[in-house]
Amino acid sequence: MAFVAIAVFFALISTVTGALVCGTTSITFNLTLMGNLMNSYAGSHFSVVGPPTLFQELQIYTYCTYTFTADASVSQIHPMILSPSASFSRGSAVSGATPTTTYIGQSPIVWTVPPNAVGTTAHPFCNNHGFTSAGDFITVLDQPNPPSSSSSPGSSSSPISAGTGTGTGTGGGGGGASSSTASSTGGGVDCGSTTYVLQALSPSDRAYTVGGHSGNNPTLTIVVGCTYTFTVQADSSHPTYLVTSSSTHTPVSSGVTNNVGVSSGSIIYTPTATGTVFYQCLNHFFFGAINIVTSLPSTNAAAGVVFALPAVGLLALLTTAAAAAAVF
Repeated sequence: MAFVAIAVFFALISTVTGALVCGTTSITFNLTLMGNLMNSYAGSHFSVVGPPTLFQELQIYTYCTYTFTADASVSQIHPMILSPSASFSRGSAVSGATPTTTYIGQSPIVWTVPPNAVGTTAHPFCNNHGFTSAGDFITVLDQPNPPSSSSSPGSSSSPISAGTGTGTGTGGGGGGASSSTASSTGGGVDCGSTTYVLQALSPSDRAYTVGGHSGNNPTLTIVVGCTYTFTVQADSSHPTYLVTSSSTHTPVSSGVTNNVGVSSGSIIYTPTATGTVFYQCLNHFFFGAINIVTSLPSTNAAAGVVFALPAVGLLALLTTAAAAAAVF
């Protein structure tokens, strides 16, 4: 009965963009947060704000562009992602959705639904903790008024993809991995080490180790304009992001790829300005700093050696050298 009511609702409010039937294209979600991290926030769920008030099946159409906005209840600790599967996989989002996650104050998820997505479903998940709205999902319907082939959006054989990393780790406590020590240069710029391995392998870990660096949560230094790979080898309870602030936990959004809460995979980052960012677990908030500089200090120690002699000693040395030259 609820599905019938929802279908009637969309029939009444359907809007036409050109020849397209799209229904409501701006959709806002809120979050009802229950439980805590110890029980994986059991009972927490996302809901649609406004009609339909009973969110069980939200119907959208191919060829149409939809915006999915998070309201003030969706914090950066619980970013929403539209998953192509009812089984959660961190970072796995419907193909073509940009950005992949959203929360309060961030850009909404914008999704132009490809024509070959007909019959597929999308599911709102917390990208950190994996909870979702039980029984609630989004269904893609066939466009009743498709555009001509000359104006059709591009399609692929796989309308929905899972963008997850494949990194693995077997060492205990993060001590076994090592970061690349090879320097990379581009345009005459010394980039230093361009690969870092971040490890937090145990659920009880509250610090990262970085291969090739001593201590926990070491400070790293990288160069503007160079591209770096941060390979994360962590327990699934430690979703790792690059963030602009260790206190507000705001993810880096510029120059970065796959910054979606990685526990097994790589974040690619090309910094565009100097400053400091952080690698951080968004569940437990432990972090390390990454300083971004314009150039690395010279490693040529010989070039920095200065020999200092008192003025009298220097004069005596020059006089002796001149006398020796005269003899020969």
